[in-house]
Amino acid sequence: MIDDLEHRSYDRIQKNFGDLKDEDFNLVMQVIEKMHRILEVSEKVTR
Repeated sequence: MIDDLEHRSYDRIQKNFGDLKDEDFNLVMQVIEKMHRILEVSEKVTR
């Protein structure tokens, strides 16, 4: 489920942030990856 969501959100990010400079785009991606890790950890904790 997360993989599909990740794929769709990545496509959407590329569309919406396509006009950003590369370094800004990389920052956005880093933030999203960190949020992803937090979600994964919190899922493990709640189980």
